[in-house]
Amino acid sequence: MYQESVKETAREMAKQGLTIMQIAAKLGVKRGTAASWVTGYCKRAGYPKEVREKAKSLAEQGLSRSQISRQLNVPITTVSKWVIGINSNRQYHPVEVRKEAERMIKSGLSKSTAAKMLNVPIGTLSKWNIPSPNPPVKYPPKVRRAAVIMARQGMMVVDIARQLGVPEGTVSRWTAGIVSRRKRYSGRYFLTVVELLNKGCYEPKRNDGSLFNALRHYVPRLERVKDKNKILWKAF
Repeated sequence: MYQESVKETAREMAKQGLTIMQIAAKLGVKRGTAASWVTGYCKRAGYPKEVREKAKSLAEQGLSRSQISRQLNVPITTVSKWVIGINSNRQYHPVEVRKEAERMIKSGLSKSTAAKMLNVPIGTLSKWNIPSPNPPVKYPPKVRRAAVIMARQGMMVVDIARQLGVPEGTVSRWTAGIVSRRKRYSGRYFLTVVELLNKGCYEPKRNDGSLFNALRHYVPRLERVKDKNKILWKAF
């Protein structure tokens, strides 16, 4: 709780014409706290005129509203009200850049790759609404239900994906919360490890117990063997 003398000081500042923001800064309190003390004493609870003028000046220099908001520590909605009608000097992307982005995306490149190559923000490129040549595949609900049932039966993501003909990433999204972490290894990596074990041994980069336990479903006689300063996995 603040002493009454602090509140009186805030009210005196308000009578002198200071804004709530200035009062809060001088007294080291939150703006909302200062506002509750000076209700009826302060004519306006806005930002100083200097802050508004600075925002307008930055807008005229070409800064975006989000950049002004971060620089002045003012909400972007407030900045938007201040700079209405100001013609910004921002350079918009020419039509040629949009056409090149459309050509790149239609050729098969992703939007993120095209944005990097053209030096255009991904958000800006997304607003251009360039249709993708490969729209996302929509699987029937019965396929998703089948994946969930298989996951609950203990099948791994790689096996579910292979059996249903669905990408592993899609299966992972469908079975989130059902399939444990140890069953989420990519199929190519998992099968490579199994192949190495069948040929002899595998040297893990780290002691991955989750992967070891998952592999035991496919390689029952899997053991850890110490070879000098290394730990190898071998199938006996």
